[in-house]
Amino acid sequence: APSDTATITVLEPDLELTKTITAGAAGSDAGDTVSYELTVSNTDTSATAYAVDLRDVLPAELLGASPAFANIGLVNPGDAVVLNSDGVTALAAGDAVISTTANPGDTLGFPLFDLPPATTLSITYDTVVVDDALTGATLTNTVTADYNSLPDSSGRDNTDLGDDDNDSDLDNYGETITSDLVLDASIALQKTLSAGQPDSNFAIGEEVLFDLRVDVLEGTTTNVVVEDRLPADLS
Repeated sequence: APSDTATITVLEPDLELTKTITAGAAGSDAGDTVSYELTVSNTDTSATAYAVDLRDVLPAELLGASPAFANIGLVNPGDAVVLNSDGVTALAAGDAVISTTANPGDTLGFPLFDLPPATTLSITYDTVVVDDALTGATLTNTVTADYNSLPDSSGRDNTDLGDDDNDSDLDNYGETITSDLVLDASIALQKTLSAGQPDSNFAIGEEVLFDLRVDVLEGTTTNVVVEDRLPADLS
């Protein structure tokens, strides 16, 4: 009997996320502004990632402004990234949606969108460190992106809650990254002779007065111990 064969090529998108602190990565403490850039890239050259659900969740210590996400910007090259709802309208900064995951207003997201192959979407925004942030704390920000293989969301998704780089899972259409900000924990000490003493020369038995100053950063600094050791000749 006659027979024939046909060859098909399976196409799959591959998302990559990056999160960069563009201002405030070093030396930030309570009340300071920290600026971020988030990029979402479809590194595959053939397949579109459909119905991308992007969520950027800030820790409580970065919710120092209202709203927590300020000056939101978005770069959509050639308006190639479009809303999944109609497949035509270009995604824009004005589409940003602020919602709640763990703390009120801690999550930045967008309506579901389609990310074409070899395309990168860039999002920028500013946040503010809360006034009572603990100095030296590590603030972890988590970004997730789930997507689908078909425009109507009936295809492969992220049911397995996996990573799209793990080929052992079928429904692993997702990507997750974390970004850490370490707050400054500097403490400054200054010791001087108290005002009113003519000079630094003293006779035996004469009283010597010192001023000791401890400068801590804005925010909350715990377990500070100050020890002033005098030489044996001063008692």
